[in-house]
Amino acid sequence: MHHGPQINSAVQTFKYLLLGLFLIGVALPAHATALVSENKAFAFDKISPKGKTAIQDFRQAYREFLNRELSSYDPATQADITKVFEQCLDNSYADDLMASNRLLIALNEKYPDEPVILWHLAVNYFIVARRLPEDQLDAQIELLRKGFDKSKQCLTITKKNPDCWLTYAASHGALALAEGIFDTISEISDVQ
Repeated sequence: MHHGPQINSAVQTFKYLLLGLFLIGVALPAHATALVSENKAFAFDKISPKGKTAIQDFRQAYREFLNRELSSYDPATQADITKVFEQCLDNSYADDLMASNRLLIALNEKYPDEPVILWHLAVNYFIVARRLPEDQLDAQIELLRKGFDKSKQCLTITKKNPDCWLTYAASHGALALAEGIFDTISEISDVQ
């Protein structure tokens, strides 16, 4: 069965969600996350039927995206990377981004210089940084710098991966806001 337009739509939706996540993260002050209860626990059985369907649809679209993104990998590597990324999704629902960070760092050590891993790691650094309280600006900057560095590494490996560019732009923008725009912009070549 061929799902061409449906899959393309799901991938576009995934990319728009990722972009939206970055834009929200950049636009909102870090302390805005403090408005969310710190004792969140994800319980799939308590989600509405419509919410469950949306989560299942998203996970299916994400799996299809990963199948395409990882199609050039051998099956064992593809399964390994997919398993870790899906664990990271579970950690996101459970609001345990640091567990995802540890998984992604280990995956990056196991498969160095893989763009798909690097941009996922950059995204996670970004999200963790944006969740820190406003009074932890130095820790935010450190995490944003790590995410920015991973996105630059991703672009060093390939200039053709749009996810590398997306994470680069979002990380650079967030870092510029956190460090002060002129300090960060001065790092761009030809800017004095």
